[in-house]
Amino acid sequence: MQHSILDVSRQLLVKGMTAEKQQQLNNSRVLVIGAGGLATTAVSYLAMSGIGHITIVDYDDIEPSNLHRQTLFTQNDLGNNKAETVKQYLLARNPQLDVKAIGSSLDVQTLLRLISQYDVVLDCTDMLSFSYMLNDVAILRQIPVIFANASAMTGQLFTMIPQQDQPFSCFRCMWPEGVEVTGSCDILGVLGPVPGTMGCLQALETIKLLSGFYPVAESVLYHFDFYSLSLNKITIPFDHDCCHSQSDKAIVERYTANLVFQGELGQALEQGYEIIDIRRENEVNTKPCEYATAHFTPDQLLDNPSDFLSKSKSYIFICSNGTRSKSLVKYLQYSGFSQTFTYQEDW
Repeated sequence: MQHSILDVSRQLLVKGMTAEKQQQLNNSRVLVIGAGGLATTAVSYLAMSGIGHITIVDYDDIEPSNLHRQTLFTQNDLGNNKAETVKQYLLARNPQLDVKAIGSSLDVQTLLRLISQYDVVLDCTDMLSFSYMLNDVAILRQIPVIFANASAMTGQLFTMIPQQDQPFSCFRCMWPEGVEVTGSCDILGVLGPVPGTMGCLQALETIKLLSGFYPVAESVLYHFDFYSLSLNKITIPFDHDCCHSQSDKAIVERYTANLVFQGELGQALEQGYEIIDIRRENEVNTKPCEYATAHFTPDQLLDNPSDFLSKSKSYIFICSNGTRSKSLVKYLQYSGFSQTFTYQEDW
């Protein structure tokens, strides 16, 4: 896809940004997973930088609480799918852009098929369990990932560039499984400019990486404290216990085994399982689940699961499409609640 030089004339004045480097951007393909506060800022800048193709993935719909930080959306967009709405916004700004929206969740098999089509991935999910899966798939497919998260008044940025011939630091080296999770913006809250700033940095690192000229800050965790406007740079060493050599089969088994309950909910109740409905109130009202023994929000269970669950009991979690329940179950299993499962079907 060709972009007019006039569209990026100021960009081309920057030292080192030649027409050849710009053409590399024009030929690049970017996968953005998540369309919230990080992504809505990042994709806006990427679309106008000359990136050739952008795919946005998000299963979620726009809610009123999103608007203060997800700045592409308006009141008129409430209830619409985030990925589709972002696509229309980007096309309005740049009709030449090749952009695709995927309005559903990504399981491990889909991600394995999809990721090789792209030059770089932006992880804008702020979802630890998904970041682990993306990390493992990206290493197998040798695709760089730019991770970011934001909550309250802090943000973090980490770029992983897989290497075949030498050790490199990955997301697991930085954040091993089993570490304590302090919470997302759903729990701790967030000021709108914080994810916006981190999304800008993701876009900047993407442009640096794809243009092939500017040095990319790989293997370094950038921790931003926006209370004091301070930056802490932490070099992440390669963890020799971190497994970077996995097969498709091993990764699929890792992210599907011991997560899904295969039977019927009625049978599960007879077997002593508790059925926990974690859907939103409007989803429950639209399609009640007669088998549910309790209703909790994911935030309640992420914040302090021991207040609501017992490690000696067995639980099955249901949600509208399986994404929230799978993420929650991964977290709960990491936290010692081994008998937790997601239901095999959407509800």
